[in-house]
Amino acid sequence: MKSSASSPQTSEEQKLIRNLLKVSKAHMRAHHAYQAEVVPVPITLFRVGDAQPSDYPSARADLLRDDSLGWGHLTTEPVRILLTHGNHVTMLSSAHAEGLAHLLGPCLEAAIGVSHG
Repeated sequence: MKSSASSPQTSEEQKLIRNLLKVSKAHMRAHHAYQAEVVPVPITLFRVGDAQPSDYPSARADLLRDDSLGWGHLTTEPVRILLTHGNHVTMLSSAHAEGLAHLLGPCLEAAIGVSHG
């Protein structure tokens, strides 16, 4: 026969779940309240070729139709779009990491002013 009293483990689990829900709600409030400022910096977007709208469940449909995925609204400079393989998650997998590194390397070098000659 089960006891109706909560065990300490169950009580601790419930406390953990309540705390996780509080953090999640705080993140949601911050996300909805955040207003990004337009900044005068160039942006490079590594855009994946295998992206599907379902990969971005919280994105607005108009942003998904925009080649820059909305990043152009956050800068006064052009958005450089570099296509890479995979999707938002798999672009970092071992199958695609080398290709991404080949795109990222020159961008980092340019950003820090490295010269090859």
